Amino acid sequence: MSKENRGKRMKRKAETIVLVLIIAALTAYLVLKKTEKTHYRLPELPRIDKEDITRITIRKGGSVLTLKRDGDRWRILPEGYPVDGAVMDRMVETVGGLRLTAMASASENYAVYGLQEDECVQVTAFKGEDLLLSIGIGKAAPSHRHTFVKLTDDSRVYHAEKNLRNSFDKEASALRDKQVMKIDEEVSEIILTAGKKNLHILRATARAEVDPDQAQAEVKEENAGEGTLHWETLEGKPVQEKEIDSLVKTLSNLKCDGYLEDKKDDLGDPTFSVSLKGNKNYEFSLYGERDGKTLATSSENDDPFLIADWNAKRIRKELDALVEIKD
Repeated sequence: MSKENRGKRMKRKAETIVLVLIIAALTAYLVLKKTEKTHYRLPELPRIDKEDITRITIRKGGSVLTLKRDGDRWRILPEGYPVDGAVMDRMVETVGGLRLTAMASASENYAVYGLQEDECVQVTAFKGEDLLLSIGIGKAAPSHRHTFVKLTDDSRVYHAEKNLRNSFDKEASALRDKQVMKIDEEVSEIILTAGKKNLHILRATARAEVDPDQAQAEVKEENAGEGTLHWETLEGKPVQEKEIDSLVKTLSNLKCDGYLEDKKDDLGDPTFSVSLKGNKNYEFSLYGERDGKTLATSSENDDPFLIADWNAKRIRKELDALVEIKD
């Protein structure tokens, strides 16, 4: 073998050795990196029964929202506004079922994860005065199946299951229960008032007498027997049944669009009122407009509220047009 060929052969051998060493070094680096990433223990969150949670505070920036259990309901403190039941159920279920799945970072670069002080949503849950859980909620992970979170006593950032941000990043106005009328019984009597006009309507199976007490007694007696019920005026005149049924249906499960911020506002006289009677009495009134919506009050809610104009039009009726004119 020539000297030149021996030189080439030795050069290829040296290159092979170098290449093998590089591959070995890269493999070792990757193995160590993987080991470094996986060799940690996730914190064990306390097991929380959602029924044990009696108070939750939500902090973001300079604002603090306190929610407290009051029997079967939750209320916003200090005003005592009822909280929407479905929204509150999601909150307590989320707190009770919170689960960490991985560590996302130990670098303390919280801004990347939406966990800096002015952006983080800090959620604290209590049982009485006992602390159950305190956790900072940041951004949703890119997959939107996890959320970046930080425990109060731990500097590391973790992945928690589900998108938690939407459940807790809310203003008080978004948490308030929008149910303003709920009627779960048969209505037997309605009085509609528009200005100085009023219309008294009864649920009956026969012509009602002119005397209101006698007419109501007759309605209750007839309801216990057989026969087709219908609406008629106190004087026994037929009315637009579909209009009255639609009104009762609307008021039986009415939600508002929002609440009046200042309870002290003078609403003035109502422009239209509805009194309904079943086993108990219900009152509903419409007032003027505010910001493209109609002001209203209800005996089933302590605070004035706003409903959409289209909803107000479904409730407000022309009294004369409700009474049918027989030929």
